[in-house]
Amino acid sequence: MNVYFKLSSLVVTIALFMLAIPLIAFAGGNQSSDQPTIVLVHGAWAGPSSWDGVVRRLNDAGFRTVTPALGLTSLPWRRGHR
Repeated sequence: MNVYFKLSSLVVTIALFMLAIPLIAFAGGNQSSDQPTIVLVHGAWAGPSSWDGVVRRLNDAGFRTVTPALGLTSLPWRRGHR
């Protein structure tokens, strides 16, 4: 992988993560729990289901979890490129 692709992937991931945080924070409404909400963000070419085991254990421990689907599994200019 070239440096430009790595850097652009990192920038896009950080931007999406920063956009997701306020939406997730307001989506919960009024929470009466003292436990924090834990946001688990999947990596490239993975999905929210990759966190299923962790989510199950955290929920059993009383934590609220959010696993947003970023939907960025490939970049438009890289499609079909090998």
